[in-house]
Amino acid sequence: MSAPDPAARIAAYLERLRDVLPHDRASSVTSDVAALIEDRIDAAGPAVPRAEAVERALAALGAPEALAAALAGDAAGGDAAARRAFWRLVPILFGGHLLVSVVLAVAGAGTSLLPGLVGALPTSSPLATAFGVLGIFLADVGFATVLVALLGRERAPALLHRLRLEMPGTRRDAALSLVFLALLAAILDVPAVRDRLFALGAGEGRASLLGDDALALIPFANGVLALFALRHVALLVSGGERVGTLALDALASLCAAVLAVVAMTRDALIRVPDTAGLTAAQARTLTDLLVRTVFVVALVSGVLLVARFVRRVLRIRQLV
Repeated sequence: MSAPDPAARIAAYLERLRDVLPHDRASSVTSDVAALIEDRIDAAGPAVPRAEAVERALAALGAPEALAAALAGDAAGGDAAARRAFWRLVPILFGGHLLVSVVLAVAGAGTSLLPGLVGALPTSSPLATAFGVLGIFLADVGFATVLVALLGRERAPALLHRLRLEMPGTRRDAALSLVFLALLAAILDVPAVRDRLFALGAGEGRASLLGDDALALIPFANGVLALFALRHVALLVSGGERVGTLALDALASLCAAVLAVVAMTRDALIRVPDTAGLTAAQARTLTDLLVRTVFVVALVSGVLLVARFVRRVLRIRQLV
């Protein structure tokens, strides 16, 4: 396993420090800390490898959250971190909650996961839908308020670190991701490969499990893959996080989330071939099991993709 890049370690430390500082002091404090880190690296001498000198300097400064509390004052630093954690958590919760409610509305008006908290979005009228969305938002604001209050000023920065917005990625990551996307495209678009992987049976009786609806979604899946590929190409060109790469990632994540929701609304995604050698009852059971599996995977993927979209949008707002 390769050692972490020293420059990346310093950048990550400063980004984490900036995240928990009051906005009006963040730039000046991080600049001073960056200079202090370089001074400590220089003081280590040429005999010490730079990577080791960086680790020593960061260890001497301590955790970014503790340093921010010492530099900005415990109350000011803690209050700023708590407010930032709250406003970062709310849109992420709201986006995922709204997606689940939309899916439950498609499944049926009476469907719910947690009665009174996570249920189907009302669709009887535009006004009912609007109030339903407002209710979801207020519920998520309340949950975020309680969570941040329980964490307190001391532990709120840890929540911020887990919800950090920066988009990690290097040229090497982008190149590997492009190879992976090319393999996915080959699986989707080459019938011989697709029908071999997603098939049931043996020998001449082996037949594809993909139904008409699944095949109809392949062009849309190709579009999503193309957007992610563009994001990685942009990362290869820029070499790091830029507003353009973030915008491409946000758009690709949103389109992928929409595709996941569309997949959950289709009835003919899976078909068990007659040549599989199963009885009618066995075929129905297997079909139901596969459809439920696809539904759960698509639901979880959709929630994660919506959270990714929200985080990218928040990051763009940070940078612009």
